[in-house]
Amino acid sequence: MPQSPMGAILEQLCVGPSTMRFEPPNTCLVAYIGDLDAETVCRMNAALEAVARLHGPINLVVDLSKTGKVSEHARRQGVSGMLTLDPCATAVFGANPHMAVLVSMLLRAARLLRMGLRGPVRFFPTETDARAWISQLKTTT
Repeated sequence: MPQSPMGAILEQLCVGPSTMRFEPPNTCLVAYIGDLDAETVCRMNAALEAVARLHGPINLVVDLSKTGKVSEHARRQGVSGMLTLDPCATAVFGANPHMAVLVSMLLRAARLLRMGLRGPVRFFPTETDARAWISQLKTTT
């Protein structure tokens, strides 16, 4: 788990209004809230990488239902973080149509450049649907 400056293990990290929460044994819920800049995404990426170092490959459940504007640098950090983290599976919910198309295009470009991800990325209308898909993948692997 990510550690605080005092060395305590964090189960949840808040970066402004956005949050990352580890859910044992291998799932992280990330909620991006409000407008996103590169610093926010970079700090979230660092927390996710720390979790993966301690617990091995993780699944992501990403909440974009309250995401505002995303800067170009934040988008770049997001793609870079996904490629570095290389999650087993990523379930995204609450993305507006514009955000879903944008994320899909960025992931397609990464795959074309042979920088693909290990696991699938799927979009869902609700958190319940996203979690059900992750659970289904866990039982089939």
